[in-house]
Amino acid sequence: MVRLLLVSDLMGFKHYTGLICYLYEKLHADSTILLGNTISPSIVRQLVENCNMRVYGVLGRYDNASLASILIEVNGLLECKSIMVKDISIYGYGLSGCEPRRVEKIDILVSSIPGRKYTCCTKCSDMVDRIIEYLKPRLIITGGCSRSCQSGNTLSPGRASNGFIGLLNYENGEYVFNEIDLLRVVETT
Repeated sequence: MVRLLLVSDLMGFKHYTGLICYLYEKLHADSTILLGNTISPSIVRQLVENCNMRVYGVLGRYDNASLASILIEVNGLLECKSIMVKDISIYGYGLSGCEPRRVEKIDILVSSIPGRKYTCCTKCSDMVDRIIEYLKPRLIITGGCSRSCQSGNTLSPGRASNGFIGLLNYENGEYVFNEIDLLRVVETT
């Protein structure tokens, strides 16, 4: 089984890094996926160095070259790239403008924004839809939704800047997605 923490739209809020570290360890996550709009490269550095966390990410509309550089440095940039976490293949498509590459098998596609057809919140980009139809992933995870949501095989953790992240347990094509309300975690710790 693979356990992924899903974090979207941190918007540079560094005060959430300690809480994300705590949850990563407590929930025995294998990796953290940043779904865009992280903004601050120091957040990535903190998660990797202080928390000994495996971090992957795609770029959102508010991210710049400094965020891409730190993700490259920690071997975590997922733009038009496939990685394996245990036996699960994950492909990333953000807003870098990269040209998608055909990959043999994709279990999970992560994107910083939802598609127009493949969404559980606001309709956004038909380009994301084309990538999904081209690559045919089993599960689609997007950023860009204010609250966590799920529709069919598409889900979003909601915005971290609104107090939400997600936990995905994935095994043999089956998954369980849980919303994590960061304010409730703070109240219980």
